Amino acid sequence: MRIQVVAPGAAVKEERITAAAEVLEASGHVITFGAHTFQRHRYLAGRDELRLEDLKSAMTDKAVDAVWFARGGTGCMHLLPHVADWLALKPIIGYSDNCSLLLQAWKLGGRAIHGPVFEEIVAGDAISQHAEDVLTLLSKGSAALHFSGLIPGGSLERVNVTGPTLGGNLATLSSLAGTSWLPSMAGAIVLLEDVGEPFYRIERSLAQLRLCGVLDGAQAVVLGNFTNCPARGGLPPVFRTHRMT
Repeated sequence: MRIQVVAPGAAVKEERITAAAEVLEASGHVITFGAHTFQRHRYLAGRDELRLEDLKSAMTDKAVDAVWFARGGTGCMHLLPHVADWLALKPIIGYSDNCSLLLQAWKLGGRAIHGPVFEEIVAGDAISQHAEDVLTLLSKGSAALHFSGLIPGGSLERVNVTGPTLGGNLATLSSLAGTSWLPSMAGAIVLLEDVGEPFYRIERSLAQLRLCGVLDGAQAVVLGNFTNCPARGGLPPVFRTHRMT
């Protein structure tokens, strides 16, 4: 499989990306990089127009099977006004700030995979299980994934629900609320995660989504990892306040 790595947002550490590429190449995959992947402009991986150029080039290159985003962070939203139908031409993989592009690809009918960013796909000297799941999905077109760690909560804990899985990084979603770039979550299973946000920002983002009606009609909300998000008494009271559990 030929995978192109693109950095559509924050600047990357070249050594982490190349180390991950070596592990995937050892398993038979061909890894290429966008022309400006390792550039830096302020805190970003190059100027907006260069990151956009890399993304469009990868999506329209017929030799590329999938586009894997190098890292999350920030900056992907800057590209939204300039993307078009070409964003749906092949699968894209990422999470965190990347979810703004994943959601737009989904709106355009593309395959958006909420998975590990490229710099996080190795565990030691091996491909992580999450990355293996993504590779299986890419090669087979579909795959059954089981998450044994999910803890049901709320009134729907004994109800089976189905729907498209949408959502992503909470801070990014709340920033998109009220814009045309955030699709309706009605009928969807909404995934939420975040990193490094204090509890009051988590609560503010949840309030923003609720006030904008983003979660109206959602089948369920799945809370992922909220890494390094300190809260007095923990985050569960915050989620309960906003009827997340």
